[in-house]
Amino acid sequence: MTNIMSMFNVRVGYFFMCFFVFSVFNYAWANDNPELNKIIQSAENGDLRAQYTLGSLYYYGEEIDIKRDIDYKCGQLRPLQRDRWEAAKWFQKAAEQGHIYSQYRMGEIYESGIVREKNYEKSIEWFQKAASQGHEPSRQRMERVMDLEKQRKRALIKKGPFYSLPGGEFLDAIYRNDKEEIEDGSLYSWDEIPPSVSMVIFVANKYMYAYQFNWNKCCTPPKNSDKISKTFSVTIQEKKYENLYGMDMGSVPGWTSSAHYIVPKEFSFLLDKLGHNMGSDVMELAARRFKWGSVLEVFKGIDQLQKDYDCDSIEIKQFEKNLISLTTGSINEAEKNRQANKQRKNNTKAPVTIKGFFDKIMNY
Repeated sequence: MTNIMSMFNVRVGYFFMCFFVFSVFNYAWANDNPELNKIIQSAENGDLRAQYTLGSLYYYGEEIDIKRDIDYKCGQLRPLQRDRWEAAKWFQKAAEQGHIYSQYRMGEIYESGIVREKNYEKSIEWFQKAASQGHEPSRQRMERVMDLEKQRKRALIKKGPFYSLPGGEFLDAIYRNDKEEIEDGSLYSWDEIPPSVSMVIFVANKYMYAYQFNWNKCCTPPKNSDKISKTFSVTIQEKKYENLYGMDMGSVPGWTSSAHYIVPKEFSFLLDKLGHNMGSDVMELAARRFKWGSVLEVFKGIDQLQKDYDCDSIEIKQFEKNLISLTTGSINEAEKNRQANKQRKNNTKAPVTIKGFFDKIMNY
């Protein structure tokens, strides 16, 4: 025990000796550097540019580029020994006074975790302050850190029952009723589907249409007592084509697509809203036609989910409750936006409704 304490005391003593020597060295260096003395005095008096300059001298050490990293008029200035703890102190003083470059440095410090404990929220806060003053690099870094923060938060979320399925992250987000995660768009590509159509609407229609096939036992007596059964049809009119001279160039025959649904009564509202517009499994056909990979992946997950779980299981009941709530909210929001756009008196293009969107697909 005595030997351990002796070794500990030697190491502690060595640490303080190094710290003392380092402090004396920097003090002597400063006294032999008149320009540095001026900067230190100005920094201590609250000059934000001097504070940033002093922070840069400590931050870069001997690797400093005087022309690049100094925001202060000075003559001959020699670098200091690197001390990023001291650098952070002076950067923060200047940043709190609104100095753009210091705010950017504080964002970097909290992003990297080299000096201060890594904290993406504080990093975003400092980058935001600099970006609000027109600093474009801060805006770009802020967006990157925001993505890192989303990934960090997602990693902390306990994996739900559907995580291992295709498109499991999105299905789990529905299971948790995580509206922010669903609307964020990071779980699928925003470029794949029209912004006027919510991804959750695709999921709801697929879920309802596939219900009778994957859960056939839930759609027959005695389990069908709480189910509703409806058939919907979509008719596509014959389309004729003519050339520039009015000559008949043929036609595409019309056809009718029908779809029969058997779903729990709780889906009554969604079925009335979506069944007429979609008809059959048009949603899946559209996803394949336009190569919406993320949509098809989630569709696979829905099929697997309905095969792996019983229709009356606790997990499914919670999933269905949240799916109905999220989809209803999305439909109501789309309707609200449609009404608002309708009232506008400008000549903007009419918004794409769910029905109009699928009419366009079928006439493609």
